[in-house]
Amino acid sequence: MSAEVLLLSIDPGHGGLIGQKKRVLAAVRKAGGTPDSALDELKQDGLVRGGLGLLGGRVELVDRAPAARRFRELQEAIRADSLADGRDTELFVLLAWSGVLAQRLPKHERRTAANRLRRVDGELLEESDLIGAGLAADYDSGGGDGSSTATTGY
Repeated sequence: MSAEVLLLSIDPGHGGLIGQKKRVLAAVRKAGGTPDSALDELKQDGLVRGGLGLLGGRVELVDRAPAARRFRELQEAIRADSLADGRDTELFVLLAWSGVLAQRLPKHERRTAANRLRRVDGELLEESDLIGAGLAADYDSGGGDGSSTATTGY
């Protein structure tokens, strides 16, 4: 899960992290891993190159297709109000909390996501150990002009 959070937090067009870096890295930890272990997993799978720190350079996607496919699946599940399981719900909450969804979704879909987040089933959150973590209550719904520059690479 932590590698998936990191994968979907990488700007597909320019590399680097989308959202608030500290929150993205905290979301990776909340997903059960460390930023380094998640990055190593993605590198071993041939999906990314670069690093997260000053000396590691900027992390970037090598192959955008898997990340694009997974994000579209999550985006469609949010739109259709059909988050299938606890894993999708946890991913949704973590990406929302870190600000990634606010950057990647167009304005009308951010509103939908915020509404879905308010109605997330507490039982699913309990199963994912996110309840009480303060994540769901603090969704970054974005702002600005409604444009989503991070999705240009898809």
